[in-house]
Amino acid sequence: MASSPEELGERRKIQRVRIRSPTVLNLLADLSSWDESDLLEATNDAIVFGRPFRTLEYCHAGMKKKLAEMRAAELWVDNGPSEGAEGEQAVDTSAPSRPTPLEEMEVYVDFVENMILPL
Repeated sequence: MASSPEELGERRKIQRVRIRSPTVLNLLADLSSWDESDLLEATNDAIVFGRPFRTLEYCHAGMKKKLAEMRAAELWVDNGPSEGAEGEQAVDTSAPSRPTPLEEMEVYVDFVENMILPL
């Protein structure tokens, strides 16, 4: 038995990956040419991929390219013309913030590169 929670999964291999991000799922669907009949219905809030994760491997280069495009678009928006004080709105910091599509893609690509591809 593992002596600490950190050591619990050290010798275990990943068997399944559940993806819940609509952004990531839609891009995977586009890149892999899934039949969108049931996989991407509004009722599906997650898709589980099992070993050997061929879809994730197959789509990885395309997902990295999409991530680069999203980063470039984000830079363009951030460096674009500012609206000044008139266009600023108050931000409610009490509600937990949802990750942006860019953040979701960064997490996905990092996970695949570090945890899935080395398998």
